[in-house]
Amino acid sequence: MSDPFDPPEDPHWITGDPWITACRGVLWFTGACYLLLGLASGPLFGFATMVDPETKAPPEIALVAGAVGGGVMLVVCGGIAAVNFAAAWGLVRGRMWAWVLTLIVGGIYAPSGCLPFGAVLLYGVLNERTRKRFRRSAPASRGA
Repeated sequence: MSDPFDPPEDPHWITGDPWITACRGVLWFTGACYLLLGLASGPLFGFATMVDPETKAPPEIALVAGAVGGGVMLVVCGGIAAVNFAAAWGLVRGRMWAWVLTLIVGGIYAPSGCLPFGAVLLYGVLNERTRKRFRRSAPASRGA
């Protein structure tokens, strides 16, 4: 009797799996949104501090504050985008670490405002067919 968790022997299983494709699309989309947010936050911070009527600081200080705030946002949002892009890249190659990373990202998105994205990611990597297929790329246990 064969193991019910044995992956299929089809060598092109990743390209034919609609849930892997959906997960990759969500990861690319959210990564691009985070990257754009990081790039746009510098000018937005600077503009917000310059047009605030309560601010008594000179415009140069507002520009520096905007640049520093924008730089921090670029680093943070760029890091989140890089994690999304890395997970999407690894999923198409069938890497187990990418499956785990997608599971973590979906778990982070699910209880937030990104609930639809988190739900797609969680269901996409936790359905039975996908779990079986990614079992192939898991390292074999040693000394069984």
